Amino acid sequence: MLESITTPPAWRRLLRGNQDWWRKGLFRRRNTGVAAETVRLQRPFKRRGGHSWTGAIPDFLCNDTATKNRVAFRFFEGDVLVTACSNAGHDEIATLGGGRHAFWTDLFCFSTTDNSDPNTNGRSYELRRTWRDTVGLWPLGGCTIYDPAYELEKAGRAYVCARETGFDESPYSHTIGEHLQQIDYLRGAFDIPTALRPFCNVDFNVRPGGFEAVVRDLDAVIIEECSDVEIVFRGVVLNRNRLADGIVAPAIEAGRQGRENKPLAAAAYSWYFEGLLKASARREEFAGELLALMPHGNERDELLREIIRNAEPRRIGSAALVDGVHRIEAVLGKPAGVLTHTQNYRADGRPIGWPRTLHDEIMETCRANGIPFMHPCELVERHGAKVALKDDLSHWRDDFMPVVAEAIGTFVGEVVGQKR
Repeated sequence: MLESITTPPAWRRLLRGNQDWWRKGLFRRRNTGVAAETVRLQRPFKRRGGHSWTGAIPDFLCNDTATKNRVAFRFFEGDVLVTACSNAGHDEIATLGGGRHAFWTDLFCFSTTDNSDPNTNGRSYELRRTWRDTVGLWPLGGCTIYDPAYELEKAGRAYVCARETGFDESPYSHTIGEHLQQIDYLRGAFDIPTALRPFCNVDFNVRPGGFEAVVRDLDAVIIEECSDVEIVFRGVVLNRNRLADGIVAPAIEAGRQGRENKPLAAAAYSWYFEGLLKASARREEFAGELLALMPHGNERDELLREIIRNAEPRRIGSAALVDGVHRIEAVLGKPAGVLTHTQNYRADGRPIGWPRTLHDEIMETCRANGIPFMHPCELVERHGAKVALKDDLSHWRDDFMPVVAEAIGTFVGEVVGQKR
């Protein structure tokens, strides 16, 4: 089982006078509530099959804040940090091994780096706290904010507590209205019709009590504001990426398959990018052109046709952004900070935004209203596009992710500190 490596002097004196008490394990059970800096996995370990072994974990890693506490601890074999997957499934641990490991409800499941028997290979196995204050974090945005947040979690600096709600993938959202809708849906204050949930990125199972679990471990919210326009249908804010996946991507793919489908692809592009994202006055015209080229089919096709016909762009002014940030803070009871978003960059690292004034408007709005903000594109300006970005000039490079995570981690610390 696991126990604290360090024992207070007073306890050591008591234990020396009562060795039977120690052998019976009574001290270990009483001491499991103490949050140690290092806990050692004690032999013998129990084999679960294949390369998988388990050891019990102390109470302070099993209580109401266990998930957040666990993030602060990393797995060491001897004095070497084990960098293999720290949230592996049991089948992966058993069949692949190689140091893969994971916390269970009251056990730590692990494999050794060389798949040897941890009971006989002579190495020690420990969980060490790698960061003093792990921050419970809820990112509201896209992959450019979630990926660095997960990088912070890998380092033990943050716990992405939004996952307690039950989703299997990151529930990306892009505008202040979409962020608020997601929160209201998760806390049961707003119902999104089942047929529309895939278009809102909330087509996942919400765990009973999941929202309360998120708020319990939450310390700060970071909000990525990606646009000054959001897409509304039947009073519901739609997720632009899921909308593009459902309507635009199939039309463009059809255009690639044959010349006769080129008009369909062009109409879908104009309706989505010009009519919705850029809020063109010709939206209805673009919608009509697209509908005339779309085939009639099943019930889902009819829903798509209705979305094309009736979805409307809604401008987000500075007042709406400020009000939204304050509402998020009020509902969650936690401080929030805002990040600007850049969809694409030029090869020389200059950001490409729409409208061109969006970044400056967001920063000025936040500055004028005392809202902490961060401008991530400054990292690209500082390090260069080739160092910071993938070939698509949109997403962070994997080897640059620690730099982004460090910058966002510093910003999160400022957000938490400013509200204390």
